[in-house]
Amino acid sequence: MGAKPDRVRVTGNMKFDVAEKALSSCSIDETAIRDNLTLKAEHFLFVAGSTHYPEERSILRVYKDLLKVFPHLRLLIAPRHIERAKEIEDEARKFNFTPMRLSSLANSAKSGEEKLPVIILDMMGCLSQLYKIGRAH
Repeated sequence: MGAKPDRVRVTGNMKFDVAEKALSSCSIDETAIRDNLTLKAEHFLFVAGSTHYPEERSILRVYKDLLKVFPHLRLLIAPRHIERAKEIEDEARKFNFTPMRLSSLANSAKSGEEKLPVIILDMMGCLSQLYKIGRAH
């Protein structure tokens, strides 16, 4: 690209090189998340990560259909840009889901009834940890 070799430094992939540091700053408690999402042993968590507009609409449509066959499926959407959380909440309501931001789960009161929220990740550095909660079958 024309830069003098003595002025160039190879840093590797900064996104992946800082991933471990980002995870350590993530204050998510897996047990609390499983409890707040009403995830029991037989439940599956569908994690849709790094989504862009209009992918969430398709994900929500597919999720609604999947619930007919897999009633124990739960959905977590992690938009590529967390500032889109409100937009995704609005879209989830169009499908008659109750959107909940992950950052507010700790503050939400647990009710005795099982609810079907669509969880929206609105915190940085937590997606890798959330993938661990999802189950693949």
